[in-house]
Amino acid sequence: MAVAAATCLLLGGLAGSSAVGTTSAAWTNDAWASAAASTGTWVTAPTSSCVVLNAAGNPVTSKPCTITSLRAVDNNDGSPVGQRRAHMYLRLSTAPLASGETLRFTVDLRTATGLPSNWVWSNAGVTAGNLIASPGFACSSLPWLTAFAPSWASGGADVYFVLLENRTGQSGLICS
Repeated sequence: MAVAAATCLLLGGLAGSSAVGTTSAAWTNDAWASAAASTGTWVTAPTSSCVVLNAAGNPVTSKPCTITSLRAVDNNDGSPVGQRRAHMYLRLSTAPLASGETLRFTVDLRTATGLPSNWVWSNAGVTAGNLIASPGFACSSLPWLTAFAPSWASGGADVYFVLLENRTGQSGLICS
């Protein structure tokens, strides 16, 4: 008890007589900095999407389109990494298309269920299957794929194509 009383007396004395006084800064104005971008370009990352286009190539906003699934199926050919191919199945959902309307989609193929995570993209390619090539689409854009789906795909049927790890010497590619 005597130790506790002495400790309280000592701490109370120290708190009451501070050896360090209050300090303040000579000025208190805020600091601000900015810089304008002087070179380069901004690139927006693509997002998976689907759109119905009319015959003139304009979006048909009254017909929203959704990518409902993307899956990869291995054909079990035993090919080594860098030489594999995957059978791809894409499903879209939208209202039935009118004459002259088309379905254009962009999808990140890495999101396909069943696709190995160690897929090699450096020389990848896509064969048409049921797809229709999008003018100017480059294989170097993969794993992001932009293409057109057939009109019958609007009802949710599987759209088939083949994804290749090595496009060298392949025919039927929808990318250059």
